[in-house]
Amino acid sequence: NRRVFHEALQAATARADRGVASAILIVDLDHFKPINDLYGHAAGDLVLTEVSKRLASQSRANDVIARLGGDEFGVILDCSGDDPGATAAACAARLSAAVTAPIVLEGQTAQVGASIGIAVCPADGADADTLMRAADMAMYRAKEEGRGTFRMFQPSMERALRQRMALEDDVRRAVAEERIEPHFQPLIRLSENRLVGFEILARWHHPVRGDVPPETFIPVVEKLGLIGELTYSILRRACKAARDWPQDITLALNVSPLHFSDPLLPGKTLAILSETGFSPTRLEIEITETALVADIEAARAALATLQSLGIRISLDDFGIGYSNLYNLGELHFDKIKID
Repeated sequence: NRRVFHEALQAATARADRGVASAILIVDLDHFKPINDLYGHAAGDLVLTEVSKRLASQSRANDVIARLGGDEFGVILDCSGDDPGATAAACAARLSAAVTAPIVLEGQTAQVGASIGIAVCPADGADADTLMRAADMAMYRAKEEGRGTFRMFQPSMERALRQRMALEDDVRRAVAEERIEPHFQPLIRLSENRLVGFEILARWHHPVRGDVPPETFIPVVEKLGLIGELTYSILRRACKAARDWPQDITLALNVSPLHFSDPLLPGKTLAILSETGFSPTRLEIEITETALVADIEAARAALATLQSLGIRISLDDFGIGYSNLYNLGELHFDKIKID
């Protein structure tokens, strides 16, 4: 367990003072949560047991393996007389291959992967806590770069982590203080050369960072679980601004796939429209097929409820990724935006 592992790691760092190198591997399973969701926690426990056996089968007598918690494991390699980096990389490749092999669960076949982070002692740290932190950072880099792989710790990872944490703090404050603002992109009907509405865009001007592009801050908002709060805030302010515009001018709002799964989306949207006095018939909700693929039945129910209120629904970015003609027949969109 974690306590025994930490004690073994402290012993390994003590040996480093005598010139005995070691390496630590943090092994985090990929695609484990769906197994619990699909087959139940008992099946998840069986997978963890099988993974433990496979990790042990790839270890040497002097190595230490522990389950650190959840679906995360740790390995300490004794690298005396070896190149610790090369030894750790070879071990990580073996562990990854072993973990990835299919697992049979009562007639069902499950498959997980492993994202592995590696830190070397004493090069990447001379104490247990520093080494764990370094290996963790390397593991998260492996996940970011596609999963099912391993990465060695690099000092640049710590700088990137600090920058990411600073950005996350700024995003939290920006959402809470409503510094991310609605901008309005005009929609022109070319056949009549007439303004017919606006698309609401989220824009953030940071006092130090300057204009932060949506592709930078929106994924962070989603990761922090703030996308619902931001979407409702943007919608409320946009509706207030456009309430007294000509009644034939519409607003279109793009809804994140993560937010679209919220069963309270129709009710909260209607509450904002009532609060601001903005007619539902002037609002258009844009969704991507990613939201539909995630849960087609939930999407169908949400779309029907929104449309029953008079809100129009458009399918955004059609032509990339999933692009399924079946969805066009099953779901009644008012507009399709072809990418």
